[in-house]
Amino acid sequence: MCSAVGPLNTCPRGNAFTVIVSIASGILFGVVSARDAMRTDPIVPLKLGGRGATGGRRGTLNRSLVALQAALALLLISGAAMLVETLQNLQRENIGFDPRQRLALTVETRHTAYEQQGMTVRLAEEMLRRVRAIPGVRSAAFGSQVPIYGGRSLSDNVRVPGARDDDRDADTWFTAVTPDYFASLGMVFAGGRDIDGPVAGASAHTRNVIVNERFATKFFPNQYAVGQLFEDFDEGSTNVTENRVIGVVHSAKFTDLRAPTEPMYFVPLADDRWPFLVLVVRPFGNPATVGAAVSRAIAQVAPGIMVGDPTLMSSSIDSALSRERVSAQLAALFAAIALSLAAVGLYGVMLYQVGERTKEIGIRLALGARASSIVELILKQSLTIVGVGLATGFPLALIAGRAVASQLYGVEPYSIRALVIGAGSLVVAAIIATLVPVRRAIRVDPLTAIRAD
Repeated sequence: MCSAVGPLNTCPRGNAFTVIVSIASGILFGVVSARDAMRTDPIVPLKLGGRGATGGRRGTLNRSLVALQAALALLLISGAAMLVETLQNLQRENIGFDPRQRLALTVETRHTAYEQQGMTVRLAEEMLRRVRAIPGVRSAAFGSQVPIYGGRSLSDNVRVPGARDDDRDADTWFTAVTPDYFASLGMVFAGGRDIDGPVAGASAHTRNVIVNERFATKFFPNQYAVGQLFEDFDEGSTNVTENRVIGVVHSAKFTDLRAPTEPMYFVPLADDRWPFLVLVVRPFGNPATVGAAVSRAIAQVAPGIMVGDPTLMSSSIDSALSRERVSAQLAALFAAIALSLAAVGLYGVMLYQVGERTKEIGIRLALGARASSIVELILKQSLTIVGVGLATGFPLALIAGRAVASQLYGVEPYSIRALVIGAGSLVVAAIIATLVPVRRAIRVDPLTAIRAD
């Protein structure tokens, strides 16, 4: 059985559809409200003698549209907040190795003379000798698979002698490695040592292996794993290999940043059934300069074999997060657009309402009302519209959060933080959008407003 890594780079269709519909609705509502406001003749409401103060049918429709627009904006903002938090959580996730300033490249001997003649291991040893001799190379190693970057692993059934629990007889992944594999990747040992030589007391029929902490916890609970023995075998096969644990490393994420680490053990690269290997290089200096030298060294050892371009392992992490990054960026962009449109729509509605209530405002000022009371009146109307939108948007946001729960990581689908961010953004946008209508209201000349009837 083999595993391979291939990050997805596409944005989920469901998100795209929801965003397109929401933005289209936002544009429609904003344009309608703004257009009505721009077409309003301020003299008309004055001539109505304040009868338009309640807004009329058109005013009610406009307020309803803006409230619905605010609800959709809350939906998008809270969704964007959850996706951004998901990306941040994955970026902070403990992956079990250090990808910084490390290079990786693939070497494939499949269908070549090296594979046919059983020279894969000797070829790997010669390549390592040449690469480690390059100035600027701190360490280098081969592995059949490298965390997140990719490769291939096999699986065998693992059995602990004397164990009665059926859970200790399970199909488990293993990876072939050379010495310095863990040092080159920055994987830290929790106990024991690397596979750099024979173990005292180990027989010729016992293979020295490294296991990760998940393996040690599963197969050797409440025991010190170093020195323990286990067997592995193919299902239906009579060939059983005895393994002795000589080291335990912290568990690393090999295939998916979201998935929990799996039990895994690491065997020495000692046979020729690995025609696909990944070379990991930890340089002292500039990785680009060292990478070019590594490529030249490999080409000198085995010209004509398939060799990948040296790649920074940090780039592999970025690629693994590409879907989450694109989703978060698009969601944030659409949320900003929706918030802007909601503010424009609210601005248009409030400007229209100030025009309707010009006479009322003039009478209030003539009777001695303070400008602060007029400001409070206009802001109260604006925030009331937004409040209706929030009341409508909260349940929609909760439903949408559950719909995208599978795309979240470390974030609850009913995230209170995301809802607070969305509500706070809308309140701030409402205050900003109301500044111009408020300014126009407090500058009304009482005598002019009253005489305009």
